[in-house]
Amino acid sequence: MHQRDTLEAMRMHDAEYGLMYALEDDYWWYRGVRALLDVWLRRHAPPGCRILDAGCGTGGHLTTFARYGTVVGIDIEVGALRWAQDRVRGRTDVRLVAASVQALPFPAASFDIILSLDVVCNLWDDEAALREFRRVIRPNGRLFLQLPAYGWLWTGHDVAVGHKRRYTAAEVRRKLTATGWVPQRVDYANSLLFPIVVLRRWVRRMTHDPPRSDLTPLPAWLNRILTGLFVREMRRAAIRGWPFGLSVTAEAVPAVPAGPRGLERE
Repeated sequence: MHQRDTLEAMRMHDAEYGLMYALEDDYWWYRGVRALLDVWLRRHAPPGCRILDAGCGTGGHLTTFARYGTVVGIDIEVGALRWAQDRVRGRTDVRLVAASVQALPFPAASFDIILSLDVVCNLWDDEAALREFRRVIRPNGRLFLQLPAYGWLWTGHDVAVGHKRRYTAAEVRRKLTATGWVPQRVDYANSLLFPIVVLRRWVRRMTHDPPRSDLTPLPAWLNRILTGLFVREMRRAAIRGWPFGLSVTAEAVPAVPAGPRGLERE
């Protein structure tokens, strides 16, 4: 476990968790992400699979994942897990564990599906987490990542939510390959609002706004409009991504180790 990442994670975001919990069910961003994941899991989750939500936060996606198998949700922040526990109380198909994605408390080959959404971007050593995901995935398993895109979009939002970096698709592909994964698809998502968000972030940077999250309650009518647009876009992104966007999405399978003398195993 990387102590620097662990201590920073435990200090951050206390004010964010209650807001996340209150908004996750209906907020346009979360509903769009769940729409993408629902399509993706329908295509790739084997019957009765075991799913790891690697960095589950306050648990907004756990019940969606549980439609496809048994779910283990982990998070290093106990405060977030308390909120998540409220969501899944009484369920036998979801288990919560306090743990770091850099030191997963599970045996090798424990999971069929690993999903990690805007989590490894919060680590100084993001490749340590990708290696741990590789260790606990089963041979025919799949990994799905979502990460913030483009370093030049960095603002106080990233500081407020604990990001250490933003990514390009090429960078994500390189990191996956270096940590024992075979990328199947690395694309961009959340493209529809890209011009608006770029302008907004540029304004924030020019006006030296203090660090604060972009997660903000909206009028119900605006949230409905954004939800309709974003859900449609993200369902498409689950099958075919975009050439640019605010997020990088990646799908990967574990690389097959070479056999003796570099020969492939039969």
